[in-house]
Order: sequence, then structure tokens, then C-alpha cells
Amino acid sequence: MKKYILYQLNVAVLLFLAATTGCERDKVDPPLEDKPVGNILTLKELKTLSLPFTFEYDASVYATVTMDESTGNIYKQLYVQDDTDGFSLVFDDATMLKEGDSIRVCLKGMTVSKQNETYQIATLNSIGNIVLIEKNRFIDPLEVTMEQINNFNTSAEYQLKLIKLKDVQFVEGELDATWGDAATQANINRNLENCDGATVIVRTSGHATFAGRELPQGRGSLVAILGVYNTTMQLWVRSMDEVEMDRGRCGEEIVFEETFASGQGNFTVFDKLGTETAWAYSETQKAMEIKLAKTANEDWLISPAVDLTGIESAALIFEQTANNVYVAGGVSKEWMKKNLKVLVSKNYNSGDPAAAEWTELTFTDDNLPTGSDWNYKKSNLSIPEAFTGMENFRIAFKYNCDDAESATWRVKNIVVENSDL
Repeated sequence: MKKYILYQLNVAVLLFLAATTGCERDKVDPPLEDKPVGNILTLKELKTLSLPFTFEYDASVYATVTMDESTGNIYKQLYVQDDTDGFSLVFDDATMLKEGDSIRVCLKGMTVSKQNETYQIATLNSIGNIVLIEKNRFIDPLEVTMEQINNFNTSAEYQLKLIKLKDVQFVEGELDATWGDAATQANINRNLENCDGATVIVRTSGHATFAGRELPQGRGSLVAILGVYNTTMQLWVRSMDEVEMDRGRCGEEIVFEETFASGQGNFTVFDKLGTETAWAYSETQKAMEIKLAKTANEDWLISPAVDLTGIESAALIFEQTANNVYVAGGVSKEWMKKNLKVLVSKNYNSGDPAAAEWTELTFTDDNLPTGSDWNYKKSNLSIPEAFTGMENFRIAFKYNCDDAESATWRVKNIVVENSDL
């Protein structure tokens, strides 16, 4: 069995040595002590205890530090994760533990509780309760959407974990503000939003090293701990190095847009195969729709020319829904990947699309609708570099079906976005 070297962390001694000798933490050789392990639990198992629960016997939980106190945004506190869940550790002293530290928390005498819906182990002592096992065991953030984290009842699997949000920005009314209140050192809430207008709080301590810095003006990504206070979700940022928001704000990057709010626009329809009614505008849906019986068809919905001159990186964003109205249970994602195609071209002009060269954009399951309801799914597809910079860029929505099975496909709110900004 692998034998771990166990370090007992003595904050007072380490700080004294650092101040008097100038030694860094890594150069200090703390005393070793083999703390009793006892029963081993996971963080998720701690949540299932009858809380508050005080351990009167030896027990341990292994975890990795995902947020430390180094920037001052949290104090006498750590956030940790294991393979099952996230947790808050509250100390009666400051610690020198760092992000990526793999630790064992000795639980005897400690109380696990839920305060304002946050699961925590409180009044820990960095000398008596924490054993450092290994450094630099960093945990990657979970990429999530605003919708996944914004509802208390549906965000439990992400709470107290390290997450990453993409395509977000601070609301316009706060762009001249700072992260926190460095003057009074008060905690401040700022509002982060996505391009659909959904928001979440970013909470920053006035003691944070970046409290006095202005909020970023643009859009991009942010890594943070997803905290919770009662039923309100709130983000705790670890470092400015994990805030990359230098792209254009929502709506500023649009190169081409067609919502189909009032008609077919400049899109053209080409019926390649079959006699059924092909793509048509749906007034009730405010979308382009194709709805066929079980007979072989191939039908194209083709955009006008989009000028991508001077653009090095672009994305196609649109909303779609698909459902099988002839077979109970809907249409599978495998069927959608086979029969509902999105293609791009740089040499199509008009008429039969077979006269041009087309490249298919690949769907992942996350980019597809459920196939069993009529809810729209926003799909985001990267446009290959071979097509950026082109003056005659085209998009086609190609529908195939055979005599065995067909479905209804609807698309709307099509946007080509400049990803360079």
C-alpha cells in the first residue's frame, strides 16, 4: 500500500520561521505526526448525517483544497472537494493550505452542520485537525451554464464546487464599479449575466487583494466557487488570473442575424428529393419548420451570403427543436445526428446545392434538443477556420428522411458571431 507522508501544519511556527528566516513554506520541514484515521467518509456521506452531528470517535474525510485564503477573498475558511461533493471548512485560525493541497480532515470532536444551506465543518484547527498529504493535486473546474446553477433546487450537484461559466458579462449598470469595497472592506455583491439575461451574484470581500479593481467591461469566462446562502447562489472568485472577459459584450459581435420573427427573410429553400411540402415559415412558431410524412425527402434551407472578411474566428448560434410526431417517444439524438445536418460553404451561389462544396458541422449531444418535447435548444457550433475570412460564407440546414421515419424540425434565432472580439 502506498504510504503517505503526513505533515502537521502549525501556522504560528510557519509564520514565525517565514518572518525571521525569509524561508518559503516549501522549505519548512514541519514535524510529522500520525493522526488516527478511524472511519473514512466521503463529503457526500457527511451530508447524509443527522445534522448537526458531532464526531465522538476517530473518523476522517479526504479532500482537495479548491479555494484558499491567499487573496483575502475568504478568511479562516477553505473550500474543498472530493470525488463526491464540495464542502466548506471553517477554522478558528488562519491556515497556510493552498489550492491543490490534498488533505485529510480529522473529524473527532468536530461538528458537521448546515448553516444557511451551506454544508460545513466548523471550528477546525489547522494544527490539530488537518494533515497535509500531497501538494499540487489541482481540480479542474466544472463547465456549467447559468441555467444549471441558478436554481437552488436543481443546482445541488454544483454547490460548493469549483465551476467555470462561459459567455458571461457583468451587467451594464455596474461596469464602472469595483469588485468589492476596499475602502470600508465590506463585502459587495455584483451581478453577472449571460446573453439571455439570466443573472447570478458575484460576492467579493472588501479584504480581497482585487477588491479595488474595476470590473471587466467585456464578455468571457470566469472560474469561481459556487456558494449558497439560503436559496441564493453566489460566486466566490479565487484569482483575477481566472477571469478572462475581454471579448465584445453580448450583441456587439454579431456579423449576421436572422430571427425569423416576421418571415423567411433572405433564406432560400431547395427541394432536392421528394414531393412533400418542404421548409416553410411558421407564423405561430416564428420559426422555419419542416414537417414531413414518412416518405423519402432531402430539403435544404440556405442562408444568404455572409461576409466574414477580416474575421479569424467565428461561431454559429441558433435555436432548434425536433420531435417525431409519428412515433411515440420522440426522435433519438442518433437519428437527429444522421438526418438533421448543418453545413457551411464558401462557393455556393444559387440553385442546386450539389454544385457547391459543403462541410458538415458536428453536433454533440449537448447541442441537440431532447427530441421528445418542443422546447428549443440553443446550439453553439464553431465555424472551421477554412471558412472564416471568406466573403461568400453560407449556412445550410439540410433535412433527410426515408420511408420508415420522419420528424418535425424547427430552427430560429440564427446568429453568426465574431469570436475575435
